[in-house]
Amino acid sequence: MDRITDRIRSFVDRHELVYLFVSGDKDSALLLLATSYLPEELRKKLIVVYTEIVENTHQMNIEQAYSLIQRLLPEAMERVERVDAVRQNMVRVASMRIQPPAMIHIRAHNHDYQGKTFLDTMEMLGIGCVRASYARNPMEKRWCMLQFKYKWWTELRAIKGIRPLIVGVKTSDSIGRQRRWKDVDPNMPVKTFDTPTGLDVALAPLVDMTSAEVTALLRQYNIVLRTYEMYGDSLNCMFCPFRGKDKIPRCVEAMPMYFARRLLNTLRNLRSQSKFVRQVVEKWVPELERKLGVVE
Repeated sequence: MDRITDRIRSFVDRHELVYLFVSGDKDSALLLLATSYLPEELRKKLIVVYTEIVENTHQMNIEQAYSLIQRLLPEAMERVERVDAVRQNMVRVASMRIQPPAMIHIRAHNHDYQGKTFLDTMEMLGIGCVRASYARNPMEKRWCMLQFKYKWWTELRAIKGIRPLIVGVKTSDSIGRQRRWKDVDPNMPVKTFDTPTGLDVALAPLVDMTSAEVTALLRQYNIVLRTYEMYGDSLNCMFCPFRGKDKIPRCVEAMPMYFARRLLNTLRNLRSQSKFVRQVVEKWVPELERKLGVVE
């Protein structure tokens, strides 16, 4: 825990404002726990950013994120800006008027397709995936991350062209993250990303940890996450094409009936029949049919 807190302390000390990204999952819970050990003057520099993907984020995840912030970084809850992000620049406007310590809750619709929800987008573009061979342009590939999170985040106010961020990235999570973060300083794992709205300077304090290590630390500090206890997942994204088959039944169990019904209909009517899409459909559709009592 000391190593994580020291990394965050050193990073926050260099900047007048820092965005702390949370999603209600284990990694963001550990980040919040670490910030609770910062001196008061550093905690007051933080703006917590929580992103809800309208339709695809479970209400339990929202409540879990709020509960963690209230418990571990209560200063941020003194000023909460909720943004129904249905049009471009709405997050920009909100971030310009709010000062730390604070929280921004982004209720994300599709950034480029005004007002479109997650399932609206899946009906238009298919499943978001970097391996989607049917995609006609990059936006149609991993659109779930790009359109519902990343593009909204780039609207956050930059200070003198720099946007300091703290993120819960771990290289153990994927090969892609290993490639992107392999050259960072192990003592201060910071990476910069050039965006159209400024330079993102991102600290990943958990970069060299495993999920098992994160879980063990949370248990040591008595941080219990209800969504994991009940459903084995954060439920920030109830549907994810990359979710392992063993976790799908419990995620489907958590879904509200209206969402499960529409998701099933969307998956059955996808335009693409690529190998990856077929695999996703074969994993999810039987569980959704079981939940809904569908008889073929």
